[in-house]
Amino acid sequence: MRISSLFLSIAVMIASNFSALRGEEKFWIFFTDKGQNHTLSVSKQRDLQKNFVSSRALERRRLRGMSLTIETDLPLEADYISKVELLGIKIHTISRWLNAISGSGSPDQILQVAQLPFVESVKRVKVWRYKNSVHSQPAPEAESGGPELLQRYGFSDFQIRFHNIHWLHDKGLTGKGISIAVFDTGFRRDHPALHHVQPRIIAEYDFIQMDSITSNQPGDRSNQDDHGTIVLSVIASYLPDTLIGPAYDAQFLLAKTEIEGEELHVEEDHWMMAAEWAERLGADIVSSSLSYSTFDEGEGDYSYQDMDGQTTIITRAAQELARRGVLVVSSAGNEGNTPWYYITAPADGFYTLGVGSVNSNNNLSAFSSRGPSYDGRLKPDIVALGENVFGVGSSKIIRANRGTSYSCPLVTGIAAQILEQFPRTDLITLLKVLRKSGDQADFPDNQKGYGKIDALRAWELAREAASALIGNQPAPPLPNPYYQDSGIIFFQVDLISPQRIHLQIFNILGQKVSDVVQDGESGRNLMTWNVRNSAGFPVAGGIYLYRIRAGSLNFTGKLTVF
Repeated sequence: MRISSLFLSIAVMIASNFSALRGEEKFWIFFTDKGQNHTLSVSKQRDLQKNFVSSRALERRRLRGMSLTIETDLPLEADYISKVELLGIKIHTISRWLNAISGSGSPDQILQVAQLPFVESVKRVKVWRYKNSVHSQPAPEAESGGPELLQRYGFSDFQIRFHNIHWLHDKGLTGKGISIAVFDTGFRRDHPALHHVQPRIIAEYDFIQMDSITSNQPGDRSNQDDHGTIVLSVIASYLPDTLIGPAYDAQFLLAKTEIEGEELHVEEDHWMMAAEWAERLGADIVSSSLSYSTFDEGEGDYSYQDMDGQTTIITRAAQELARRGVLVVSSAGNEGNTPWYYITAPADGFYTLGVGSVNSNNNLSAFSSRGPSYDGRLKPDIVALGENVFGVGSSKIIRANRGTSYSCPLVTGIAAQILEQFPRTDLITLLKVLRKSGDQADFPDNQKGYGKIDALRAWELAREAASALIGNQPAPPLPNPYYQDSGIIFFQVDLISPQRIHLQIFNILGQKVSDVVQDGESGRNLMTWNVRNSAGFPVAGGIYLYRIRAGSLNFTGKLTVF
């Protein structure tokens, strides 16, 4: 496959834009296919897949994931990588999911890479600026717990009861058996509230220095692991009468991905690598209290237009996690009172749960980033307490913190409690349950989304969903309406016994556009349509009819494509 003249012109434009710059630039390089691995038999591909995906991850995908091909798990073609390296490109990241590598080289070298027949496209890596918390301060009487606080939860009493988390604790739900991956600046567990976490760590990795030490080490700033430690403590702390998190019995995957106080080219790569690492090891939830918006001058900023659910590498990685049944909980950002104003990546993702912030009176925090996404979707999804959220940092002092960085882990803990009780809840249903538990679910907006999350209400909705399967039935397709280039459309089909599912799409004239067949299992199944016709071309905007058949089920509905 030869590169098109259009892409050559784009590549030349890229090179000319960099002609005034000195040194190397960093790019993501996307390949057209997986080379020889693409031609292997299905059985050989499955054998190869086992080297990259754990049995726990495969089981989670079966329970909660969306339609996937084995090819997305296969390694990249080694010959492609070698030929890119022969052109002088220094490789940094290899992504199976994106079938891409990131690497650095001169503008001339990048132009040569763009002309290789197996290269689909190149995209310049953006420089992320890590946004610290809005504010934090030591808690009064932190060491003693304070006589005015209730004995059970100590400093965390208000944040627990504000969201009815204590009701789920009373049901014995503490996140046990759920694997939570936390992507942040680093983690220290030497405070008594976090001592119990150590034996619950499945794995940890520093994607900055490429080792297994996620606490501070030589080369780190003194406060490098502070933010991540606070976030972890909001989810997982357990020190009765002092500090307790929602999901203190969960298991953890700790990924050190963010460089405190630096503006470098590698954070996006770190997040992508951490996503593939965590999914492979069986993560159920990824919690990302990281906010990305404006960047240094001349560094290739993202704009609000890029917050469309499909542009940034981090958002694309979050979407890949979702396809595999991993819930991604992301802070919406602290940009509400800045010129940026809007949500930040990856909270713009179609299946990312973006979390805004409210204060103790349930009023929206001024700093909380607003929606909608650039393509018009409602964001943030929900809000949680983001002011005076207590946690313990690397200094071992319990502090009151402000920012969506701390509303995010509260929601993560609630999600873990729900999955502990209802582990077969698929991702689409889980997102619906968490959103609909909000206190303005009937009138959501782009300030607070569906409103303040309520753990008890989420549990009730999840219980209703788990008991609703009384016969073969479909759920409405998502998204509907569909906007061009916004991913794929999902059709949820519930079956009481294994059945072959037949999905057909027709245009308004009754002409068949697409025909998909899938072997369904008892329980929930997800069918997908890539919004292309049988020849592989994108369909035109308009009204379409869909028909789903499975056993006695024969259902017809409408969907709109813009």
